[in-house]
Amino acid sequence: MARKDAVLALFEQRFDYYSARTVLGEALARAGLGDQKTYDQPELERLIQGLLLTGHGMLDRLIAGLRGLEEPPAKASGKETAPAPEEVPPVEDAPAEAQEAAPEAEEEQKPKAKKKR
Repeated sequence: MARKDAVLALFEQRFDYYSARTVLGEALARAGLGDQKTYDQPELERLIQGLLLTGHGMLDRLIAGLRGLEEPPAKASGKETAPAPEEVPPVEDAPAEAQEAAPEAEEEQKPKAKKKR
């Protein structure tokens, strides 16, 4: 569920204060939706379709934001859990040739000391 104030905040990123409310109202009307406190996933998708029908340009970010509001329903336990950390694949050992070349490469990068006369 997406709250109306979150939806309106996205519209305000694209339009000024008054225009955001006007365009949101127009999009809701074209989508056949009423002014509600929350919108579920199917309603947000209908709102996006209504928004496209308004004819306004440069809506990519706004639409992406609206789709980002579409959260899956919370688990029955009511507790939010942190997402599992992504597993990082182990680093493979470098081939033997690269390991042998590594000390030579380090020596090349060190500045050579000047000889005293």
